[in-house]
Amino acid sequence: AKVAPEHKILMDHKIIDVPLRTVAMTLSIARTNMEESDEVDPCFFDETYTVAAATGFTIWPGSYFLIDYIQDNLADEMCGAKVVELGAGTGLLGLSVAALGGHVLMTDVASVVDNMIQVNIARNSVKDPTKSEQDMPLTWPGSHVVGNRGGTAAGMTLDWTLDVDAQCAGIEPFDATYIIAAETIWLKELVVPYVTTTTALIRKAKRDGVDVTCLMCYTNRGKADSQCFAVTQDVMDEFVKQGCSVTDICEGHPSVEPTNTCTIYSIKLDA
Repeated sequence: AKVAPEHKILMDHKIIDVPLRTVAMTLSIARTNMEESDEVDPCFFDETYTVAAATGFTIWPGSYFLIDYIQDNLADEMCGAKVVELGAGTGLLGLSVAALGGHVLMTDVASVVDNMIQVNIARNSVKDPTKSEQDMPLTWPGSHVVGNRGGTAAGMTLDWTLDVDAQCAGIEPFDATYIIAAETIWLKELVVPYVTTTTALIRKAKRDGVDVTCLMCYTNRGKADSQCFAVTQDVMDEFVKQGCSVTDICEGHPSVEPTNTCTIYSIKLDA
């Protein structure tokens, strides 16, 4: 498995401060400066940098909505839990869970991990000279401490179109109790790879005796007759087809974009 090294900022970024009310901490998140930058995108010729990957360089409303839900309902459960984030993008969601005390492995394609996730882990990590990796047995390889509740964050390349086992050798994201994802699927071509990756992680954990819950925040941005953009039913039908049960647990409007409707689903493997 490839655990991405720390990288310097390679593109023009805008810094967004995101306060977390339950832990009295503010995250500092870099995202692409779409409003002002006119430079050539340095990731343009990266083979993993697709149209879908390009969306990982900004922050989507669903991340804020799922962060609020977790703070209100699952803060205690996340503290000390091992968590995998799929399609992490800027890492805002995963870093928020790390600040709550979770041990989060944030995954995405290589161009996003190298130029976004690692940048934001570095921006929000804190030094704890009293601890080494051996002192933190629940952490993922390459983890950094985030916040003051003992949580950690690491980044790893995970391409949904490739075999999960081959990419994860030596990392074992199957150990996670939670999988989290926010606004990760908007193209029809991504539905099957995304669901296949998610269910592969859940199924392997289940065989090892770990009961995994996937919390997925979804915003329906497509139309039923679209040939390109996915709709909610496409995603839910594929999860059911691959042996999962899907429960709608929360619906509402993210504070950053009140005109949007976000739905949070709990996804588990059928018994």
